[in-house]
Amino acid sequence: TPFGFAVACGFLAYALFRRDLLTLSPVARGLIVDQIGDAIVVLSPTGTVLDVNPAAAALVRSVHPETPRDLVGCPGHTLFHGQLVPDVAAAEVVSAVDGRRTELQVRASPLLDRRGHALGQVYVARDVTEANAQSRRLGEANVRLRRQIDTIEGLRAELAELAIHDPLTGMHNRRHMVDRFESMVVEAESRGESLAVVLLDVDLFKDINDEHGHLVGDAVLVALARRIQAQAPPRALVARWGGEEFFIALPGADAAGGLALADDIRRRCEREVVAVAGRRIPCTLSGGVASYPASGTTTTALLQAADASLYEAKRAGRNLVRVHATCVAI
Repeated sequence: TPFGFAVACGFLAYALFRRDLLTLSPVARGLIVDQIGDAIVVLSPTGTVLDVNPAAAALVRSVHPETPRDLVGCPGHTLFHGQLVPDVAAAEVVSAVDGRRTELQVRASPLLDRRGHALGQVYVARDVTEANAQSRRLGEANVRLRRQIDTIEGLRAELAELAIHDPLTGMHNRRHMVDRFESMVVEAESRGESLAVVLLDVDLFKDINDEHGHLVGDAVLVALARRIQAQAPPRALVARWGGEEFFIALPGADAAGGLALADDIRRRCEREVVAVAGRRIPCTLSGGVASYPASGTTTTALLQAADASLYEAKRAGRNLVRVHATCVAI
């Protein structure tokens, strides 16, 4: 580890070389220096190699097979492509040596006698080629994993969006509408606010399908859905109720507010034909409006009230909007 690496270098510099490198007993050297797995190289103040341990000799020859057998007395700058030089401060260096790519971690410490005079420098080197390669592989694998996770998260978010949207119109689907509508009723109750509910149905939609085909009918539904979404306020919950029916919930709006919005949408559809594949198809809507708490205090009661008003508009001749209980026709 880097910590052990630094400790080894410091220990050697202090415990061995600060005394007198040249007077170190062969027994002590054999027991300590020669047994250390890290490469140890000692340079004189002029940069000449004073001593190397077996690990250093093996490491030097693995990088430079042409290196002389006896390294003592060789210029230090010839080792490791000049990484061992007298003026290198105590620091860690990672280098890549050409030929067989070898990465060395080198740490240098000054050698001083008891009076503080410079005796040279000791270098502890370690071959970290494989460790660095493994670290890079792990880093690359982590990047790939992060990308895969991001992709999965993106797909999950996309699937979550698809799960709550109608594939044809892009509106919220009925399942999401029911869940959200329940919470909207609870919120209206807790805040003491009103909540308007609007159901809209395309008049005689079967005739459009029969005359123009189902693909044109689908295009008509998409066009009408966009109109409804464009006219609904930001806080409104807009969804495809099913088939050719659409649902709108208006937080804070009463029956009059729901009636106003429904009739604005109805009037626009009456006024603007739908252009599909070069055809101009007239469409009208019928609507039913209910409100919390006047028409009911549960989602079921409100939906039933709006649905009853819608069918009242249908029975009255279509292209109308009716409000629950009051039966106001527009």
